[in-house]
Amino acid sequence: MLFRSAYPYLDEITFKVIPDSQVRKTALEAGDLDMLSTSDAGVILEMKDNADLPTLLQAQYSETNYILLHLTKPYLADKSVRCALLQAIDKQDLIDTIDGGNGVPANGPFSPGQEGYLEDNGSLPYDPAAAKAAIDAYEAANGPLTINYSTTTASRSLQVAQYVQAAWGEIGVDVTITQIEQSKLINNALFGDPAFDAFGWRNHAGLFVDSQYFWWHSSAAKDDGQLALNFGRLRDPKIDAALEASRSETDPDKRRADAETVNRQFASECWIIPTSYTQWGVIHNTSVNGIGQTVTPDGSGTLRDGAGFPGQVWLTGVFKTA
Repeated sequence: MLFRSAYPYLDEITFKVIPDSQVRKTALEAGDLDMLSTSDAGVILEMKDNADLPTLLQAQYSETNYILLHLTKPYLADKSVRCALLQAIDKQDLIDTIDGGNGVPANGPFSPGQEGYLEDNGSLPYDPAAAKAAIDAYEAANGPLTINYSTTTASRSLQVAQYVQAAWGEIGVDVTITQIEQSKLINNALFGDPAFDAFGWRNHAGLFVDSQYFWWHSSAAKDDGQLALNFGRLRDPKIDAALEASRSETDPDKRRADAETVNRQFASECWIIPTSYTQWGVIHNTSVNGIGQTVTPDGSGTLRDGAGFPGQVWLTGVFKTA
């Protein structure tokens, strides 16, 4: 029997940055990598039943995939428009079409396991007829509605954008798609660039609601042109109050109730358009051992891989065999 004691076990670790997930998979299969991390649903679907290259799935505490809206734009400040855009998208069909069914529809910003997650937060259901009626009413009063949907240059991101373009087009919204490099996409959100209408986005992993404070509290919603971590310029007094209460709350049940208030308010106002919860896979060859088995300092359990840092595993307890 092999006994191991003090961490770390590995003498060294070499990290390789390979942006394309399919190229990473090929490198792992060729033996050029020992382990990879990916949120590519296609890669996970291909690999998760491969006994020679086992996969550790991370489906809790992860990010939410959603459409981020620039809420200072008059047409996106209109709740009827936001809710219509939400109701026009069949989330399960999007997952089936783009990701081969590998995913879970999201109803809000909190993923399973997180403080504030609710199976039913009151989010509106898919209803394209109701969505079209709302857009028809808006356009009768305000004229044609055009939205610029920005996304990265990744092929999957473009597929999602095209799906959204078609879904919104069916309810009468004219959608243009702009593909830009990811760092520019983020800068456009940071500074509230005029080109930012709706973005394909992913964020908000973690365990506790307080880690989302600077993304959602109105104090972080600066005017367009100023740097703001509250990317959508969300200003909601109910969300502010719940976030403020949770910061000083020591009772976990009360803190969870504050987080659930935040979740329900997101759903009520359609502040974002959630699509799915991100699932990460850490795929490795069988010579890599100890993944997901790093013991907590007090010995009471194992550390939570990926909690707050999706796709991450604790490497202090990992070791290789020949």
